[in-house]
Amino acid sequence: MADEEREAASWLNAPPGDEPWVVRLFSSSRNFVAFSVLGAFLAAVTLYVYGTLVVVRLIWDAITERLIEVAGVLLAVSFLAFAVERTHEASLLEFGGAVAIVIAALSLLLVVSHRRSRSSDSE
Repeated sequence: MADEEREAASWLNAPPGDEPWVVRLFSSSRNFVAFSVLGAFLAAVTLYVYGTLVVVRLIWDAITERLIEVAGVLLAVSFLAFAVERTHEASLLEFGGAVAIVIAALSLLLVVSHRRSRSSDSE
């Protein structure tokens, strides 16, 4: 009986190139686990970096839009102060043309910013 057990377990003492493929597969399973853990770690790091970049881009876009709107309001108020101070020095045609150009520019700013906010809300 002892001889039969030794023959049944002879694959345990086989030379390195002669063991069955199942033994080689399971003996390298620690490498599979290491690669799996490393892959999961790299996927998590990639996801964090991508998420950070998306958030920074969204914040930057929002700040840029608000900055453009604030600049438009600042220019409108500055022009209004200039127009109130200088009404008696300019001719009526020049003054009316300047006011019309500023109103058209502000209207264009409102239309563009409204379209951008509506398109970003739908995304």
